Amino acid sequence: PGDGVAGRLGSEAGMGAVLAQVESLPPRERDVLGLVVWGGLSYEQAAAALDVPVGTVRSRLSRARARLTDLTQETPDV
Repeated sequence: PGDGVAGRLGSEAGMGAVLAQVESLPPRERDVLGLVVWGGLSYEQAAAALDVPVGTVRSRLSRARARLTDLTQETPDV
């Protein structure tokens, strides 16, 4: 039972670190990430929801992914 608790606490700490990294993104990138990656919207749907061109959604998502990759490499525990 102790191993399960330790694993769950480790998972919660890891998720906290991921959420902190997502929160460090600029709001525009965070919005696109939330709509497309977590919300499952298409680029076109996200563009309509945010009232921006599809190309803007693509570029913001690309920047968000690049920033998160950089942050993850800086913090190997995540």
